Amino acid sequence: MLVDINLLPKKEKKSVTPFLVYTFMSLLTLLLIGFGGLMYWSSAEEIKQLESQINQQNKTNLVMQSELEGSTEEKQAKKIQEITQQIRMTIHSISNVMYEVTRLIPAGGTLNAFEMSEIQIDLNITTSSNEDAVKFYQDLQDVKIFDDVTIHTISFVESENNFVTNYTILLQSEAKEEDES
Repeated sequence: MLVDINLLPKKEKKSVTPFLVYTFMSLLTLLLIGFGGLMYWSSAEEIKQLESQINQQNKTNLVMQSELEGSTEEKQAKKIQEITQQIRMTIHSISNVMYEVTRLIPAGGTLNAFEMSEIQIDLNITTSSNEDAVKFYQDLQDVKIFDDVTIHTISFVESENNFVTNYTILLQSEAKEEDES
């Protein structure tokens, strides 16, 4: 028999461990990247859904708030009603003032000018005597809705043989009127 002599160097077996480690690490990295991408995509979808829900909830809140507050027509009706109420109260107060002033004008006297603001009234009255002008002044001071009365001038008009008097009446504030009621 022949002897088999191999003069070639022995082949060393290649180690498979580094290859397996690199392969395992590569697969693990790919899995992590894939998992991260999947998480990003699912969170983006959740964000879109949440934004959609928030928008829907905001719309629902607006509808409920408008129902709670009433429609715009109801709001306008309430505003008009409030304005009407204020006008009525103003008309009543002007009516009361005019009634008191005209009721107290002496016989033979005339109201020449009447100017009213929120806090005062300016009057110009013609009377036949200065005593009538002073009596009118005293009568105005006795009226409860007037806070103060002032005579500015009493002038005698020779051509007409009468007296022209200018008065300023300060009206009571609403707080005082409520206190006295």
